[in-house]
Amino acid sequence: MLPNLFYFNPICETEIANGSPYFSANKKLIYFQEKMANLPMFYAQADDIVLVPAPLPDSFLQTMEDNKFIIPKFCSLEEIKTSKIKLNEIKPWGWSPATHRKFSEIKKQCAPSFHQKKNAYWTNKQKDIYSRAFALSILEKVQEKANNKFPLLSETENPKICNEINEIFEQIEKGGNFVIKAPFSSSGRGLLLINKNNLRKFHSQWIGGIIKKQGFVTIEKWQNKILDFSFHYRIENKKIYTEGNTWFCTDANGRYVGNYIGKISEFINNDALSFIKSFLADLNLLIEKTLSESILAEIYCGFIGVDAMICKDAENKFFVHPCLEINCRYTMGIVSNSLKRFIADDKKATFNIYSDRNKSFENFIKSAKNNKNIETIPLNPLEKNCKVGAFIQIFNS
Repeated sequence: MLPNLFYFNPICETEIANGSPYFSANKKLIYFQEKMANLPMFYAQADDIVLVPAPLPDSFLQTMEDNKFIIPKFCSLEEIKTSKIKLNEIKPWGWSPATHRKFSEIKKQCAPSFHQKKNAYWTNKQKDIYSRAFALSILEKVQEKANNKFPLLSETENPKICNEINEIFEQIEKGGNFVIKAPFSSSGRGLLLINKNNLRKFHSQWIGGIIKKQGFVTIEKWQNKILDFSFHYRIENKKIYTEGNTWFCTDANGRYVGNYIGKISEFINNDALSFIKSFLADLNLLIEKTLSESILAEIYCGFIGVDAMICKDAENKFFVHPCLEINCRYTMGIVSNSLKRFIADDKKATFNIYSDRNKSFENFIKSAKNNKNIETIPLNPLEKNCKVGAFIQIFNS
């Protein structure tokens, strides 16, 4: 069987927002992408290829092998081009105009079946499904189909699309805490938490800049969140398949931190878990049906992640926001689901992303290994002064 070529490009939404096939992201984003380039190895197969900017250290590969991880092949873009190796498919983290340009020559090395897929070529319609406006349309349809069968976010608190900065100010003046989101953003990036007491000039400049570049922003109430989770799906040949749920955590600003693996009841609010489990399967099917009836199945194939959250209202009652955002790409939830097979069923574990400008990933791992009750396994090479990385922690007690 021909190998698939995997490529980690978490900046795909930024590239889509820009629209140019020649776009190059800022150094900080490129740095994160390159240092985390091997991440697809955890959902690739042994005969697949993962694109990396430089060879991985033998010591790291040996550590991965010792921990029973599957080791695919690793190649640079130039090696793929010059070898003329035959490929099954190209599977980036997410497609964008810039990603299509990057692989324009290598596409010729792919199997005919790849060229028949919806993702093989970029169209302007595809941009729409990455927008928060599309996620809002799915949210509204899920609420309509649910018809009050489930305790969902009130339609009166749905995000509002604002094309003018004055519309934002009108909402903020009503009082309370709000979150403003750029149309093409995800994983906690492109967010602004704000209220009328902390509004500053640079906030207005940020909002105005996003509206000018991307056409609009959304604004919604900052909810009393209790638990983050996500629904995962896969589209192939216009059919949608469910890929399960994952439970994750974010920081105070809504940025992704990590996923819970294994015995999740020992990590999260059990009242919230009991609440959602009574109708989780039915809600999952409802979202799946709503996505299948949308334009998504006509213009996209591959993985989809729908982020959701359990919140409490003013009366301290649980409700679900069923569609915060839709990620038409691989997600950290897909990575964490893939890692489950390497962790014993009776263990509780977390998959985490590390980023700290003041402490290297190597020093963090060294410190973490001092805790004998937690086994910490780095999932990226430990490079001197590297400030980002991914790791698993398995709890022994």
